Amino acid sequence: MKKVDSNQQTLSDVANISTGRSFRGGVSEISDGQYHVLQLKNVVSTDNGYTISTDNLIRTTIEMKNKRPIPLLHDGDIVVMAKGSDFKAHRLSHVPANTVGTQHFISIASKDRNVVLDDFIYFYLNLSSTQQWLETHGGGTYQKTISVATLSKLPFPIISIEKQQQLLDIAKGAAREKQILLELIDNRNQQIEAIIRECF
Repeated sequence: MKKVDSNQQTLSDVANISTGRSFRGGVSEISDGQYHVLQLKNVVSTDNGYTISTDNLIRTTIEMKNKRPIPLLHDGDIVVMAKGSDFKAHRLSHVPANTVGTQHFISIASKDRNVVLDDFIYFYLNLSSTQQWLETHGGGTYQKTISVATLSKLPFPIISIEKQQQLLDIAKGAAREKQILLELIDNRNQQIEAIIRECF
């Protein structure tokens, strides 16, 4: 592995990073096609930003111009949109068999799960400091863009599996505490609204 320094390496040292398939002229929908296709239209806006839905993926056929296998997406894969409002990492779920992503998606997976956990890569990519680095080093004037080359250069810390899991456990605990506090605030607001209504 090529080290940036004694305590740091790059994302490409620990992860396989690849872009989706380029469909010239767009994706042709073929009802009995052997491949499902993940496209930008499958990115759905939510109250917490964006999520990627694998429901209702269109089907198509892909001509094999060489013997290289077509990279497929699977449940749990980490995906970053190559352009958009941010570079948040997403975990895919309910992925149909034989699903490919277009060139608008970059997939990331640990090279060795005994060295780096996929969960830790996902966690690290969504840290505020990482997102700031990606925004600073990404391209685009009117719309943000990120490339495989840029993601490959992302500094990545050397942390033991035990430390990675410890950090993940802390993050999960913090997320649970945040949810409890949000629910408590919501309950308090509902109590206030109820008291005010009783005053009329």
